[in-house]
Amino acid sequence: MKYLIASFTLLLFFSNCSNKKNNFETTILSDYNIYKVEVSTNKNYYDSIINLISDTAFVILKEKENIMFSYANKIIEHNNKYFILDKSSLRSIVSFKKDGNPITKYGRIGQGPGEYVSPWDFDIDTTGLYILDTNSKKVIHYSEEGSFLEERKIPFFADAIKRLKNGNFVFNITPDGTQQPSLIYTDSEMNIVGKSLNYRSNYIGGYTTNNIIRENKTGLNFYRAPSDSLTI
Repeated sequence: MKYLIASFTLLLFFSNCSNKKNNFETTILSDYNIYKVEVSTNKNYYDSIINLISDTAFVILKEKENIMFSYANKIIEHNNKYFILDKSSLRSIVSFKKDGNPITKYGRIGQGPGEYVSPWDFDIDTTGLYILDTNSKKVIHYSEEGSFLEERKIPFFADAIKRLKNGNFVFNITPDGTQQPSLIYTDSEMNIVGKSLNYRSNYIGGYTTNNIIRENKTGLNFYRAPSDSLTI
């Protein structure tokens, strides 16, 4: 866990300090649009960077019993808590307090009410936490405290979910080689109310992007690899 938190912080270091010379070497490999970045492994370099950052804090997430994860595919900070999705080996969603103490785990693996097979994305707001179970084609609603509230089936395979302020939802649909819409909009009961951004013909997918649908001051941002396109 310490190494995971450290890696997040190092990414912040890189973005803030990339203008310093002699720390990174960028080389364009011939015939490919690929950049090779060599990162310094000198401990003194990182120690000096830490001294320049005054607002960085390390939080050790204290896992216990079944409140644990092996990989953080998505992290949401909400209501003074951290919510973490692990869609790899453990297939779980857990929460921690800001001081690192564990709170709860949401649901469990299975096919019954409140259970999921493949938790691929989630979102949270004042009404609770919504988990998208891609394999079972359903959305499971939990309270912030971890109680199962309800679940609803969706008539499509999706790999991203975002709950809108009006209670409706937007989903990203997994491509199947046809010119189907990429984004599906539904009402609060998962009835389809709109579609947009068709996939190109014969496109069947590529790399999976975490946090496909994000929200900021400009509205909703939709990004997907490998096309590297951003829609606002």
